[in-house]
Amino acid sequence: MPQEGPWIDWGCGDGKLADALSAAGLTTRKYDEFMGAGRAGWLTEAELEQGAFDLVVSTSVFEHFRRPADVEKVLALVGDSGVCALHTLVRELVPEDPGWFYLLPVHCAFYTNASMQVLFDDWGFSASLYAVDARMWFWFRGCVDEVERSLPGLGLLPEQGFHFKRAFVDYWRG
Repeated sequence: MPQEGPWIDWGCGDGKLADALSAAGLTTRKYDEFMGAGRAGWLTEAELEQGAFDLVVSTSVFEHFRRPADVEKVLALVGDSGVCALHTLVRELVPEDPGWFYLLPVHCAFYTNASMQVLFDDWGFSASLYAVDARMWFWFRGCVDEVERSLPGLGLLPEQGFHFKRAFVDYWRG
């Protein structure tokens, strides 16, 4: 997978994922509002440029957002033909059960398939790939025909745990 433009792990925590990607030859910048402040190698908020990144990774962060503006900060970083790699819990319905395992004080936002489709559409994404084992979505803005044609050659097939759709892949129904 050739890397053309900059990549960023937004909300990277201690930066281990960005370090692993960089060690594999996929240079990935780090940003974390809380853990990265003042640390060498982490981007500052002033260095985050809208539309500047070919890949924006966000793992286990969206459920902590309290305002739509927080989501917008991340999605606005994705370039015109970029990809957002997103890991968060998505359900068909959010349970109205105070004992629900995911209803913890640190989780402020809950996403349904319908709400993710709204974000997907509002931010100009045109296709998505879901990786079951990683529980990660890849949202594509451009080159969708090229992406779709390349999936079989890369082994990214449904029987291998990868699901592609020209919309939000609403994989989790329960």
